[in-house]
Amino acid sequence: GLESKFGELKSSVRLPAKVIGPSHHFRHAYLAELEGLEYPDWELEAPDQKKKLAKDDNLVSQATWVDTPEALSDLKKKLEDPNVREIAIDLEAHSYRSFAGMICLIQISFEEGNSGKKKDFLID
Repeated sequence: GLESKFGELKSSVRLPAKVIGPSHHFRHAYLAELEGLEYPDWELEAPDQKKKLAKDDNLVSQATWVDTPEALSDLKKKLEDPNVREIAIDLEAHSYRSFAGMICLIQISFEEGNSGKKKDFLID
């Protein structure tokens, strides 16, 4: 049951008498994963300065369109490169004739490898 999955059920939290609180407190479901989490050294480095972004007036002509399964697979391989450290993602959606809305375009940008060259992708 819950006791074997989350450990002993006990309440160590003390609340004032006028506050209504839960009768039992459970350990976080991902406590072991959170305690074992380790970050690479580069993620903990302070950035030197904010990079100035060049103004791209014509992003669409410079971006790579991803509209086939093969192109999506190629993008996946590029994103799995350990030298890709920062990824920018933007979602475009519309709600025409839809209550929840639909994502119609995904924009992904990142610096490719150690070259520092910015790559932009539009996923249709």
